[in-house]
Amino acid sequence: AVPRQLRMPPRPPEALPGSVLRECLSRLSPKEREERLFWEFARGNTPEFLRWLVRVEVQCRGRDRDQRLVVAVTPDYLAIGSDEDFFRVPMTPQLAQWACDRYDCSLPTRRLVDIIWEQSELQLKPQPIPPSPEMITVETFYRHHLMIEEQRRFAGGALGQLVSGIKKDIVLTPQLRLRPAPPRVAIYGWHYPNGTAIQPLSLVHRADYADYSHGVRLVANDIEIDGEPRRLSEVLQDSAESWLVSDEGPFAVAPAYPVTSPPATVVWIVDEQLSEPASAASPRRTPFLKRP
Repeated sequence: AVPRQLRMPPRPPEALPGSVLRECLSRLSPKEREERLFWEFARGNTPEFLRWLVRVEVQCRGRDRDQRLVVAVTPDYLAIGSDEDFFRVPMTPQLAQWACDRYDCSLPTRRLVDIIWEQSELQLKPQPIPPSPEMITVETFYRHHLMIEEQRRFAGGALGQLVSGIKKDIVLTPQLRLRPAPPRVAIYGWHYPNGTAIQPLSLVHRADYADYSHGVRLVANDIEIDGEPRRLSEVLQDSAESWLVSDEGPFAVAPAYPVTSPPATVVWIVDEQLSEPASAASPRRTPFLKRP
């Protein structure tokens, strides 16, 4: 069966809220920022509403017969903090893939982004910010997050509702492995209420690029086809069934971004913190914890 929740540890009582982390992140280099964000995600500093996955069902019309696809997705884009004070954070595909690997999830394909938009309870109108050098800064990331929150509240949307139209998705595409160096990030979506996407599938940007408009929605790797449990990665590479989840045909290799492993020290410290209680004799070490 498709999962109901992300496989994520409880949010630590001492975890910082989104507004405070925004100030911390703004002082870091892009590399330090992503390592800090991975640490926050891995230790569970994510709003409660994002942990509950939304079941998305669609009847797919095939050439020979119809098939029923069921996937489970996060209701919104990845964020840090609490329900009361959180921050949707743009990131590179490297950090997005680290998060996917940590929680047994995948990034969506273009087809899945379209399906999620069609099924969304809350289809908000995109709010682009004019292009400028500031569009890649944490301050602009946070400004756009606050714009979305104001729009969501005005529309009467509740946290945990499946929402679309607020970000472009970082997506998977077979083209990722076909492009010459340097590695690229694939983005798509940001649908208007009429269903038109602002962003066609694009691999223009290098893989180290992220701006305020990018978002990461997780798709659980456990899916169902006609009531039978399947793995999304296997279906994406299946020539007979990939059409259910991809409009670009099957993936010739593993459907994931080719990334390096997360920093070993961060992984080790996070795992240590999740398995061993702190004590006066052996306090927990907290990397990158820079309070304002």
